[in-house]
Amino acid sequence: GSLLDSKHHSVHVAAASLVLNIASANAKIRVEERREALPEDDAVELAAGLLETIGAEVESVEALRGFLLALGQLAFCAAKDSELVNLLQAMDALGTVENKNSAFPGEPLIVEVKDILKNLMN
Repeated sequence: GSLLDSKHHSVHVAAASLVLNIASANAKIRVEERREALPEDDAVELAAGLLETIGAEVESVEALRGFLLALGQLAFCAAKDSELVNLLQAMDALGTVENKNSAFPGEPLIVEVKDILKNLMN
């Protein structure tokens, strides 16, 4: 299995950190150099794994924050006609993020990532 499948808190936090670093580096290059550093297939696969993991996370706010930040970085300034956006819509990324309010009430990153997703999908 992947790091995202682990039931261990410390592994979840480490996986969140790793995925966040990849997504952040890609977002920085996207903004500064106007190109994608991460191949689209990899971005789609990463987003799918993140959405599944976000949907399943119910214990660690620290891990959830890392996964939400990574998803936000992947989505930020992505091309609206990309496979990534198609996947985010098909997997109901907005609903997945909104549903985290019940397990993590008042988590501000839920609102921020929802806003990024809304802007991307409209």
